[in-house]
Amino acid sequence: MLPTSKLRPVALAGASLLTLAITLGAPTFAAAQTAEEAAPAEAELESVVVTASRIVRDGYEAPTPTTVVGVAELQKQSAPNIANVINQLPQLGGGGGTATRSVNFASGVNGGVNAFNMRNLTAVRTLTLLDGHRVVGASLQQITDVNSLPTNLVSRVDIVTGGASAAWGSDAVAGVVNFVLDKTFTGVKGQASYGQSYRGDGANINGDLAFGTSFMGGRGHLLLSGRYEKEDGIFSNASRDWYIGYKAVPNTARTATNGQPGFIAYDNAGLRLATSGGVITSGPLAGTQFGPGGTVLPYRPSTAGSGLIGVGGDVEDIGGQYAITPNIKNGSLFGRVSFDLTDDINTYVELSKGWASGFNLTSHYIRHGDIVIRSDNPFIPSALNLNGATSFNMGRVQNEEELGPLHIINKRNITRMLMGVDGKTDWFNDSFKWNAYYQRGKTHLFTRNAHNAILANFARAVDVVRNPATGGVPGISVGAPVCRSTITDPTNRCQPFNVFGQGSPSAQSIAYVTESDSYMDLYVKQDVAQAGFQFEPFSLPAGPVSIAAGAEWRKERYTNEVDPLDAANPSTVFWFAAKCSSTP
Repeated sequence: MLPTSKLRPVALAGASLLTLAITLGAPTFAAAQTAEEAAPAEAELESVVVTASRIVRDGYEAPTPTTVVGVAELQKQSAPNIANVINQLPQLGGGGGTATRSVNFASGVNGGVNAFNMRNLTAVRTLTLLDGHRVVGASLQQITDVNSLPTNLVSRVDIVTGGASAAWGSDAVAGVVNFVLDKTFTGVKGQASYGQSYRGDGANINGDLAFGTSFMGGRGHLLLSGRYEKEDGIFSNASRDWYIGYKAVPNTARTATNGQPGFIAYDNAGLRLATSGGVITSGPLAGTQFGPGGTVLPYRPSTAGSGLIGVGGDVEDIGGQYAITPNIKNGSLFGRVSFDLTDDINTYVELSKGWASGFNLTSHYIRHGDIVIRSDNPFIPSALNLNGATSFNMGRVQNEEELGPLHIINKRNITRMLMGVDGKTDWFNDSFKWNAYYQRGKTHLFTRNAHNAILANFARAVDVVRNPATGGVPGISVGAPVCRSTITDPTNRCQPFNVFGQGSPSAQSIAYVTESDSYMDLYVKQDVAQAGFQFEPFSLPAGPVSIAAGAEWRKERYTNEVDPLDAANPSTVFWFAAKCSSTP
């Protein structure tokens, strides 16, 4: 937790000593899979750098379990986003693609990121590379946003599911997804698509364009690409006929020996301890709820369930008010220039820019039976007989007409520059190859949470009394509702919040409870330098012996600014973990 509103930059650096990777090149030492049938022509692919070990082998002879998804397989799927295809593979269980990005938008620093989650070990443990190069992360956790990559220039995708952390560090524990570019593409290609739901909403537009050409007699090559995607949000589950509110409800009849399940799925289940108009949950008044205008009504308790969720009675299901998908806009530009200095040495420069913005609605502000109301609160309806109670607890959902759902707003810009050189020599029967590159990347992420209840303001606003004749708040009529705290602190601006009945809180009290948005303004900077080589000194009956060695240096810096309220209350500050690993 960081209690300051402006965080000083944190610089982290790591460098690794020269390390070696040696493998015997027989297929019997490695398990490999391919996502499409390998035709004889495809066996003539140029050398493949296997992501986990940096040993050059094709998919079948890779020293680690490798799945290779070729361009033909990608085109077969006709998916507007390449990540959607990759997420269908068994290794990519629970990826953060299009189908789940509404969840990502509710998660703060990773909102809107289209990332891979290999084997459900979290996206933090799945490393995504572009041509074997690291890409600056889209957030503090260094998760790569696939939407920022030039996916329309990809020739294949290598997916490594084991052993990758030995070469790339802890962020590759689950595995590595490596997008390999078609660096010799010549011509123009593009695609565009439009779609919408059967209800006429959720419109989506997707398009990309790529261009490639050679120059100076083929010694140089230029690649350019751009893509744009827009999806309109669908902000209500209740807009769909299929929504019936199924929820896993605790089974109170279960014991350790009767073999019954711990949870049972019920439709139309809902909240037991909160309603939109308010419900009393404790003491002799429990079982009373409030309708519009504070009307006193009986509350029928649930007939099954426990804790926060129940079934039957007057339980309130707010699931229909949740969003199905968020509003999303993202795009990217990419350029690459390569040039053969000699027949054996090639140099290249890459520049890219990616941006994304999104808007999503999440949960309403709900208090599950823990709002304390004292008997001197003037908003208590006259029809409610307190029976001598001095206080009672209420539960309440601050619904759409009041505080409404939390608004999550994310804006992200990613800039990347890379310079590299690679080559080969005639050493060891022309098998000696070397490479080096330097990359600098920068991400600017701005996240704002609007309609967010400030807990301290809400606690003051619901504790209401009548303004006393002596020692009361100046400028307010005697007997008028005022916050109890304002009597002792007339400058605290507190506005009385009426919790009795849906639509009862005043606009002034709602504005006071949500008077300031929480935000985070984050900058992530990454520098990476890497050099390596490989060669095959001799062969054995099983195949050639390959040796690879390399060194990588990486430096990451973070600068974060949060809103003054979060800065003054460390428990609400956006948290992050800074890390940097040295990798061979």
